[in-house]
Amino acid sequence: MSSVQKKEQMKMFILCWISYANIYFGRMNLSVAQKLMQSDLSLSNTAIGGFSSLFFCVYACGKLVNGYLGDKGNNKWLIFQGLLISGLCNILFGIVHNYYVLLALWGLNGFFQSLMWCNILKIICSWYPPKQISKVMIDLSTSMVAGTFLGLSGCGLLAAFLPWKYQFLIPGGILVLNAAVWAGLAQNGPVCPQADGCVGREIASVEENMGAMNGERTGYAPAIGIIKFLFTSGLILVTLVCLPQGIVKDNVGVWGPTMVTDIYHFNVSRSSMILLAIPVLNFLGILVVGRLEEAGGLSTIRISICTLGISLLLILLLVFGMEASPVIGIGALGLLSAVMYGQNALLLGAIPTQYAAYGRVSFASGFLDCFSYIATAGFSALTGIMLDQKLGWRYIFLTWIGMILLSIAALIRCKKKTYL
Repeated sequence: MSSVQKKEQMKMFILCWISYANIYFGRMNLSVAQKLMQSDLSLSNTAIGGFSSLFFCVYACGKLVNGYLGDKGNNKWLIFQGLLISGLCNILFGIVHNYYVLLALWGLNGFFQSLMWCNILKIICSWYPPKQISKVMIDLSTSMVAGTFLGLSGCGLLAAFLPWKYQFLIPGGILVLNAAVWAGLAQNGPVCPQADGCVGREIASVEENMGAMNGERTGYAPAIGIIKFLFTSGLILVTLVCLPQGIVKDNVGVWGPTMVTDIYHFNVSRSSMILLAIPVLNFLGILVVGRLEEAGGLSTIRISICTLGISLLLILLLVFGMEASPVIGIGALGLLSAVMYGQNALLLGAIPTQYAAYGRVSFASGFLDCFSYIATAGFSALTGIMLDQKLGWRYIFLTWIGMILLSIAALIRCKKKTYL
């Protein structure tokens, strides 16, 4: 590969990384603003939970639809739409004050944010040879951490000085600017070499890219039918593994500031600043799992069982020690989030690329994300209801334990069927 191609590869990686980090800025802002919104708009915990519940429900359905379209459509312009309309939704969210209009805007934001990951995954597969893709996707997953950090720190700072609406207006403006930069610089794939009559043409498919990179075709196949793919690939069983990590990872992000405020009686700004340690731990969690996967000493199954086992111990620590001390509670919460982010990077970043031989990389990513976020949506609503019923956080943690035990059982079944 020429030095020019390597520079173009790096440019696309950076563009994808920044774009996905900014998408999180336009999502995590709600977790900081929701306590202020609750007071300003006189909303219950159930009503506040409705925002994240609807977001994740629409996001999940969008993942399925957009994952399918990502295998067929123009990935560059699908990502552009996601950035632009998500930005506009955030801007309007900061202007409108009617609960039902806000709910509709946040749901729309969820749908267009769902365009991002599966299409980014397809673009990365078009720019990198197969042996590098798994590592690149795990590295790209650190953008989630950066976006979470940006959302918590930036919006936490804004909450200390400005009304809650600015926590949506500013991220919205950044996303619109990001969309303009993406439109000007992004490419679906490298320019085809001067051979076979394709001079100067941008490569649009994974199959063509692998030929351009390596001088020959690879095992990347044309897409097979959806029904056949679902019943022959083991994807449905793998999906059961994704449910608990989606619940834990995203509910720590969505409800973390509220959890710390309720238990330790910190104000919203202080809670957000304390929780800035969590994105740093998440970053380390992704790197550790990524290096374990890259080293090749442990299989995906073993890494996943280890991470889920550790998460069980941390949840038990939350059940019995959360109220005893902020150090124990927030420390265990941060480590739990880190473990789940590492698991998320492995499952939703690296594993979908294993389905390239079926021609269903984007769909596999969308399918796994879809059911992960359906679980998150349901649990976000359940969390609000449980809090309104005064059941407390301990019972919420116990439901996490049940889901993780289900995931471990699914992993063992995957091993027997050799799906992972």
